[in-house]
Amino acid sequence: MSQVVEITIDLTNSNCKPRIETFGIVKTGERNIYCKSGDVGRRFFIPYMNEVKYRGFLQYSYRYQTEETDYREIVESEKTSGAVNEIVKYLESDLRCYQKRLEATEEYYQRLLE
Repeated sequence: MSQVVEITIDLTNSNCKPRIETFGIVKTGERNIYCKSGDVGRRFFIPYMNEVKYRGFLQYSYRYQTEETDYREIVESEKTSGAVNEIVKYLESDLRCYQKRLEATEEYYQRLLE
């Protein structure tokens, strides 16, 4: 049975560990994959699979599809570690951008105060 794995890093969470969730695929549409895990149903947009997405207020996620069903194997897989590395690269890129903006803003206000 195929599954969708979603890895989320939430920077507002104090432990900063990635959350790894699996969802069993119920059906696949033309543009969406419909999944269910327990009572929770989810819809994943196919073009956004296998890439990092910023999900709002300091949350980054990566989703991929796998045939693996054992959670331990999913967590220890190369694909999961690659996904976490992709999220970290994306996050570092964002942080560099924010740092440059902060430095430019500080410089601007220092010039105003002089």
